[in-house]
Amino acid sequence: MGDPARLTFGLVPPPSFVGFEPRLNALMRFIGDHAGVTLVRRNVGSYDELVRSLRKGATDVAWLPPIPFARLDSEAVVRSLVCAERGGSEAYVAVLFTRSDSAIFALSDVRGKRVGWVDPLSTTGYVVPRMRLAVRFPEGTSIFAKETFYGSHAAVIRAVIDGVVDVGASYGGFSERGALVRGAFADFGAQSADLRVVDAFGSIPADVIAIHSSVGLEAEASLAAAFEATSGDPAMLDAIRTTFGAMAFVRKPVVGYDMLRTEIEHGVDSGVIPAAAAFLSTKPPPGAF
Repeated sequence: MGDPARLTFGLVPPPSFVGFEPRLNALMRFIGDHAGVTLVRRNVGSYDELVRSLRKGATDVAWLPPIPFARLDSEAVVRSLVCAERGGSEAYVAVLFTRSDSAIFALSDVRGKRVGWVDPLSTTGYVVPRMRLAVRFPEGTSIFAKETFYGSHAAVIRAVIDGVVDVGASYGGFSERGALVRGAFADFGAQSADLRVVDAFGSIPADVIAIHSSVGLEAEASLAAAFEATSGDPAMLDAIRTTFGAMAFVRKPVVGYDMLRTEIEHGVDSGVIPAAAAFLSTKPPPGAF
């Protein structure tokens, strides 16, 4: 992987990322200083590109949503470094949203509507909602009049609020009383009251900061401690909240990813979800290596 004191951190930045770049640069310096390494950021255009970069060994550390992590973990390409906590006891689920003044109240109302997705490999922003909708509507993609990928959760929610699409898929955090309290709407100053939840699709495993399997255990331990140390610095907490939508990084056993992978493999095999998620098959996709 090259110089062990110089590691590459890969991520897929959202379209609104430019305004947050100084905060992320400060976060990279903080983690590198605490871990005793130079952490060099590498932006890529999609999760598929990030997966390929990790497979090739061109990226050492990466922010990964559950689906890419589940696939690369099964291939022993990466190990979990820390998980992203998104808000204490609040449930983190895949949600289909519409505007609060919309005439859409239930899944039965989405037929023939315009939908906004995040990315073909986004767990909450595409794959899980697509799988659950495919079960409900066996005719598949024909239920929507138009489907658009926006590249980030915030962009999907903005498209919903602006009326560009009728419904959008993203993540949501709910209080113990069932109130929507967290979501990408907060990334650009919108409120939960601007949205209505059409349906929620169950709990989703956390995003992961993953480390390439070729990186040594000593560097892994130092990096994990450095990510956790961000919780003790208000400026770093603000950086991870605004750039990643996370509340903290923690070392803990990764659970739920095998079940998610199994569900997606079944969905791919049965044809209920598109081939975009097929790389989760037990066989690596053609040309992956």
